[in-house]
Amino acid sequence: MPQPYSAVFEYKIDSDGRVYDVGVLEASAHPEADELTVRMIRAMDRVLPPPGGRAVQVRELFWNTGQGDQSLPTDMQR
Repeated sequence: MPQPYSAVFEYKIDSDGRVYDVGVLEASAHPEADELTVRMIRAMDRVLPPPGGRAVQVRELFWNTGQGDQSLPTDMQR
């Protein structure tokens, strides 16, 4: 991953644990790395089903910075 790197991704997990509707919610300055991350999330295919038998929507920050770097460039990422 490039450094610094930060992007927010969104995906859903159905009641059986299937991962779907993967997308970039907030892109980084590195579209190749964003696409690689989308492919990685899709490759999970199935995960443990969410508790309660309900589908869930996940928003997740992927980031890579140097040691001691406290900066995240957006409000969403903070």
